[in-house]
Amino acid sequence: MGVFLARVPQLTTLMAAGGAAFLGWHGVNALRRARAPEAVTIATDRGQPWAACSARPQASHF
Repeated sequence: MGVFLARVPQLTTLMAAGGAAFLGWHGVNALRRARAPEAVTIATDRGQPWAACSARPQASHF
């Protein structure tokens, strides 16, 4: 693979740009999910789901 990349150096740049774009896209989606805490559910030991917004006050009492 190194020989092939040495022959076509633009491919290295293209792969790096593609990887950076993918990681940027993934990071933006992760940020969107992090900003929506109501989408997160936390299971209790009894299997009852809690919404993250209701779990925060419960966790603050510990």
